[in-house]
Amino acid sequence: MRAAFKGSVLPKGTPPTAPDVASESPKPLFPDIPDFYHPFADSVLSHADFQEIVAGSRVVWIVGRIEYFDGSKRPHQTQVCCRWDRSRGVFIPHEQGNDAD
Repeated sequence: MRAAFKGSVLPKGTPPTAPDVASESPKPLFPDIPDFYHPFADSVLSHADFQEIVAGSRVVWIVGRIEYFDGSKRPHQTQVCCRWDRSRGVFIPHEQGNDAD
């Protein structure tokens, strides 16, 4: 299995791109050691970005791609594309580019 997830803050109306998993090393589904993955771990949300998110002119996204083999060794992929819904205060599946509803 290979998986990659990326967090981004983009202007409203700008769709995100899925991360490339070809460079990702295989990861176990359930490692012995708990893994807490944070797609925004290597970025800092600026005050200006925060204000624009609250105002609705910028959108927070989490996009990902998971590649795996099923029980018959056939390859599959799942695209994940969620955006922050500021009115509800939660991430919701995006209408496009998302296989995980």
